[in-house]
Amino acid sequence: MRVLIFLATIGIFLWITSCQKDTTKNGKSSVTNSLTDLENSRKHELEEANTQRQYDAINRKYKVLRKELKYIQKESSFKFGLDDDLQALSKPSIRSDFTKSYHPLSLQSVKKVIRDFGELYVKETRGKTGDLTYEVLNVEQPWSGYWYPFTDRTLYEGDEAPLLKLDLALRNLGFDSNIAGEQARRFEGFRPDSWEGFCDGWSFAAILVPEPRSPKVIAGIEFSISDQKAISTFGHINFPSEMYGIKYLGNSKTDGSYQDLRPEGFHRVVTQVLGMRGQALVIDDTPGVQVWNKPLYSYRWQITQDPDRDYAYLVKAYAWLVKERWSPDEEMTSIRDVVAPVYSYRLYVDKETQNSNGEYKVIAGEWIGDSEENHPGNARVANEDAEIYSDNKEFYKHRKTIKSLFFNKN
Repeated sequence: MRVLIFLATIGIFLWITSCQKDTTKNGKSSVTNSLTDLENSRKHELEEANTQRQYDAINRKYKVLRKELKYIQKESSFKFGLDDDLQALSKPSIRSDFTKSYHPLSLQSVKKVIRDFGELYVKETRGKTGDLTYEVLNVEQPWSGYWYPFTDRTLYEGDEAPLLKLDLALRNLGFDSNIAGEQARRFEGFRPDSWEGFCDGWSFAAILVPEPRSPKVIAGIEFSISDQKAISTFGHINFPSEMYGIKYLGNSKTDGSYQDLRPEGFHRVVTQVLGMRGQALVIDDTPGVQVWNKPLYSYRWQITQDPDRDYAYLVKAYAWLVKERWSPDEEMTSIRDVVAPVYSYRLYVDKETQNSNGEYKVIAGEWIGDSEENHPGNARVANEDAEIYSDNKEFYKHRKTIKSLFFNKN
């Protein structure tokens, strides 16, 4: 409960920073209301504090949040020529500007990140000589492959369909298999959107299964490189993973019109998974309704002190992603399959709470600049020890045999 209250207050704070300027006579009352909201939230948190250390940390946090509110007011006054007492902070519904406010699902995501990976601490990225530098984390590059949109039935229909070839090989090995027929049955009458497909299956397969480098023959059936990638993709749909952020579920609460995965959560997940686990992860690189999963295998970032705020840092980061392909082919993955979006975000810190490395504890964050609208919707971390799963009962029935034929790393 204490964690939820803590995160909710961060949401109130960042909602305040996103409110539109109001030049009417109601400006003064809006400022008063904003300060009242902060004070009420502070009191609620203090009621849950059990130790003097927690009590002091809460008060320090609200000192930072009041600083930010004061900065926003001052900036607004300078820009629009208003008196400080009539600052333009209108008080719309907390749902009226999802882009910068913490949505309850976003709050849950931040809480989950902290629970699974611990708090985020940051400071300027400086090298041994004291010069600003970039931190870099890399793991093995995943492979690029066709994502098989639902509108394309070539995965399971036609003489060269990869799943039909798989059925033939399994039958030659003495199994009763009808994976292609079961998939066709499952998609009867289905009218998907053009963007819907198996990008999640391809992304996890590209991380967990080595890229095939030559055709292979199994029980008299030849499987091309693209056939092998197709079967790996199909076998990793709904692969067990932990999600951080928000997956689109076909409703307004999850449509990506707010900052889905907050930057402090994203930064913590990416650096921990790449750096501590040595594992690539899957991100939905668009925050809107459409889902475009891609493997992320390299991250490069620079942190600098915010020149206008002594309690905040600015981050510029590059995420190396592997792109999906738009048709099956036999080409090996190359630099042409890579895209590196730039992410910008601000991290607010408690400068009285440091770790042993001299880094400050992050208490809030927001995507800024172009990243307000172009940032990851969620990040997913594969459970490498999990068993493959499939809604296709025929595939699931033969999953262990298929895994031994196609998915083994050796």
